[in-house]
Amino acid sequence: MTSCVFDNENCRSFSVSRRNAIKELLAAAGALAIVPAFPALADEEQEKEIDYTQFTVEGREYIKDTKVMIALMRDVIAESTPEKITKTRKAINSYSSLYRRNENTAGRQSFLTMNTAVNSVAGHYNNYGASRPIPKKLKARLEVLFEQAEKALARETRSKA
Repeated sequence: MTSCVFDNENCRSFSVSRRNAIKELLAAAGALAIVPAFPALADEEQEKEIDYTQFTVEGREYIKDTKVMIALMRDVIAESTPEKITKTRKAINSYSSLYRRNENTAGRQSFLTMNTAVNSVAGHYNNYGASRPIPKKLKARLEVLFEQAEKALARETRSKA
């Protein structure tokens, strides 16, 4: 561990490790990078023009959003076009980021099953791109996951009522 020592008449001697210095430098650079992004938040409404067949980006309707995600992924699996893949990837990111950190949904069986399906679809497109179709084996596995998620959603809906 390399450390640098600073001595000054008015200051005490202190030691900073290289790791801590880099960590502080990156934190300061990250804070500076965020500052110009705040005016862009006003344009956030324009980015929300995502029409994923009533996909609620606010995350208030988990059951509805999950059914929409299942429909979107079934649609992109059936007919993969670059536009559909792009929309689905954005929806996957929104869905995952909304519900992964939500204590009310993260432990649900339907979410765990959907998370597996979402990760499978996202992983395929991240690794192989939009040009390669989803293999038959993965399609069959995804369909099983979608059915399991729908059954879990139905159970969770009944238990809530």
